[in-house]
Amino acid sequence: MRKIILGVLVLGLCLIKANLYADGNDIYTKLLLHFNGVNGSTSFVDSSFSSHSVTPNGDAQIDTAQSKFGGASGLFDGNGDFLTLDDHADWAFENGDFTIDFWMEFKSLAPSPYLYYQRINDTNRFQVDITATNLVQLSIVNNGTTVAFLRGITPLQVYAWYHFAIVRNGDTISLYLNGVLESSVASALACNDLPAPVYIAGYVLGGDFNGWLDEFRVSKGIARWNSNFTPPTEEYDTVPNTLPLAHAGPDVEAYVNEEVFLDGRQSYDPDGQIISWVWRSLSDPQKSIVAEGETATINAHGYAEELIELTVTDNYGGASTDTMKITNPGIQGPVGPPGITPEEIAAMEGQISLLEQQNVILQQQNTALQQQNVEQQLRLEQDRYLLQQLPQLHKKIEGLKAQAVQTP
Repeated sequence: MRKIILGVLVLGLCLIKANLYADGNDIYTKLLLHFNGVNGSTSFVDSSFSSHSVTPNGDAQIDTAQSKFGGASGLFDGNGDFLTLDDHADWAFENGDFTIDFWMEFKSLAPSPYLYYQRINDTNRFQVDITATNLVQLSIVNNGTTVAFLRGITPLQVYAWYHFAIVRNGDTISLYLNGVLESSVASALACNDLPAPVYIAGYVLGGDFNGWLDEFRVSKGIARWNSNFTPPTEEYDTVPNTLPLAHAGPDVEAYVNEEVFLDGRQSYDPDGQIISWVWRSLSDPQKSIVAEGETATINAHGYAEELIELTVTDNYGGASTDTMKITNPGIQGPVGPPGITPEEIAAMEGQISLLEQQNVILQQQNTALQQQNVEQQLRLEQDRYLLQQLPQLHKKIEGLKAQAVQTP
């Protein structure tokens, strides 16, 4: 029953996770432009966790007169207005899943504008633009080889908001307009890492967008949709982080220095990924780190019972802990600090006994020296006394000599 409940819980978390990934600002979001702010502002803020610097060109600005969400949007006049972002690993999709989605409203559809553009040359580019017949299209070319070419079927109109999405799911690349699949293609080719800036709503050589953009999001490592969907109905919000769940594995028995396998592979993160596993000995007064990694092997320490704590940390910085116990069946009580065996303790005790014996000998030698010193002091005092009596002895001897001369 417990396993069934846990399975249902995990399934529920997965469903919630899928919904949040479609609707929110999460760890897969590499660029998110809400286009919020004061009317006329030229500050464009990336609200993703990457926090990229966005450079406006021309008269690109925030406009509060028109928006899809949030009361403002990005306004571009079709004459040299566009945004640039420096080259970054976030734009290197390679063979992985990705999603580019945003809202757009056109003031004019001419000239044919670029919406998302990264380019080295004509044979190496990633391009989302509008055709002369007002259809949205995607073109990805690597070293002259076409990775994907998609073109929509619905002609776009001015002064109407459209939700646009390009999604790669495995080997399928799809183009959606207002949540409806317009075109798709099978391709196993990689999207090469292009060492070039990303342009939004235009390009330095023309093809500038004339209209408004809102909720422009680039996601790497996830296909947010794989079938027709209802377009977002509100501004993308930051998804709250759910803490990872640590699992330190079962308790074990092990003798001193016997290898113990630490297994944290059952730890998991419901809405992200675990990036750190740290194992500590709680039986050590210093709480020392004994290992790092999802799994590790250590030698059992000198305890009857040792408590090992696993701390897992996710890519949002959230952490949780769990413990496991190592029991030594050959020890009845704790013996010394971790890492010191009974044999090592016996050797230390032998060294201590030897030192104590040497200390007794030194004390005896010190006592003998002190006794010798006392005797030397007595002899010195006697010699000093004799020296002090020497003049008087001389006088007595002279007196006795004088008496002997006077006696007939």
